[in-house]
Amino acid sequence: MAYQSVVFQVMIASPGDVAKERQIIKDVLNEWDYIHPLDKHIFLMPVGWETHSAPLMGERPQAIINKQIF
Repeated sequence: MAYQSVVFQVMIASPGDVAKERQIIKDVLNEWDYIHPLDKHIFLMPVGWETHSAPLMGERPQAIINKQIF
């Protein structure tokens, strides 16, 4: 079944030592997406450098990530 929805990218950024907490945030957003997109017409897409960027060379690392994510 197809439906229209607005997609909001939710950037998840944190220090590297809280990977479990970042995963909990992703799980909560995914759970919200399973329950609400049909009635709210909103989809929350978790975005992070681990899943939405690829290694490249030529610029500062943060500048490369920013271009790929935003």
